[in-house]
Amino acid sequence: MASRASCSSTSPFSLSASLPPSFSLSRGARQGSPLSPLIFALFLEPLAIALRECKQIRGVDMGQEEHKTFLYADDILLISSNPEQAVPAISSIIDSFSVISGYTINWSKSEVMPISKLCPPVIRSSWQFKWMPEGLTYLGIKLTPGLDNIMQVNISPVIQNIRPLLQNWVKINLSLLGRINLVKMIIAPKLQYFLHMLPIAVPHNLLKLYNTCVEGFVWAGKKPSFNRSKLYVAKDSGGLAMSKMVWYHYAFSLSQLVKIHNSLTENQTDVEAEVYPIQHSPSKNSCEPGWCFTHSSSLFCK
Repeated sequence: MASRASCSSTSPFSLSASLPPSFSLSRGARQGSPLSPLIFALFLEPLAIALRECKQIRGVDMGQEEHKTFLYADDILLISSNPEQAVPAISSIIDSFSVISGYTINWSKSEVMPISKLCPPVIRSSWQFKWMPEGLTYLGIKLTPGLDNIMQVNISPVIQNIRPLLQNWVKINLSLLGRINLVKMIIAPKLQYFLHMLPIAVPHNLLKLYNTCVEGFVWAGKKPSFNRSKLYVAKDSGGLAMSKMVWYHYAFSLSQLVKIHNSLTENQTDVEAEVYPIQHSPSKNSCEPGWCFTHSSSLFCK
């Protein structure tokens, strides 16, 4: 059974400083409606199915699944280990979807990141993508060809942006609990997002720098009035329950390990064997399959 969402509201529009009669809105969803992203996800699912089922596109095997697509609203991340055969197939599928749906693609704004030598310049010249050899950004996360510096690249700018905020807020006459609540509600989530999405070891110097900035703000630049460890102790135990970032990092990493472990079969219980391929990236002189991350920040233009 298929049905069409409709609403009975009306809307005017302005034309040369005059306001003509309103017209009825017969389809669509109101701005900000929680129904809107669900409808869009249903609309985009045929494209996702076509990409997943295409035999010419070879993704990356992880556990018992082959990963080719990551979708969030209209941001699409495609992964291919055979870009020379996969890119023409991807272009054909998306072009066919555009004809049916009425959406079009600006290929010049679509970004590609090659991370092995299987994407030589000769092949790249025939594709109309924006090449990002140093990395690309997806959902606010900067993806790099290797994982050696991915945490540094993502977390350092966050800490640099946090520092001036805290320096300005310390001038406001706030109580100790007020400053702690600011950290918990505004500052900590900025870093927690990256720790959740990138369950990779965080350099100690970054966590130390974050703690220095936050604790300096909490004490308003003055000498601590009690042991700093009490800042992070639960309130039931006499502490102030401030967010300790290293604990969040451990929790996020363990949650990902649990997901990997649950996806394994009974004969594949070695979690480390599944984690290693994620952290491994081919060297520049490697002959291993090359992965291409294809991304468009605004893939479909209405």
